[in-house]
Amino acid sequence: MSELEPTFVPPGELLADIRALIAEARRQTTVAVNMGLTLLYWRIGQRIHREVLGSERATYGEQIVVTVSRQLVRRAMSSVVRG
Repeated sequence: MSELEPTFVPPGELLADIRALIAEARRQTTVAVNMGLTLLYWRIGQRIHREVLGSERATYGEQIVVTVSRQLVRRAMSSVVRG
């Protein structure tokens, strides 16, 4: 029998298989997104550490994050307004 020929699968089993496929795709997507965000945040931290702090340890690190965050939000909001 060829893979292209239809086979009978009980409806409950088919639905269970489809649900399992969807759940696995969601899990894989979550893992990929989390990995991407972790790498993004690490790269941002490295750039701030190297370029803003000159590779020194900052006692005012929280203020740097707040300042950069405000600048990013302002820029993002202005691009939304411009469309």
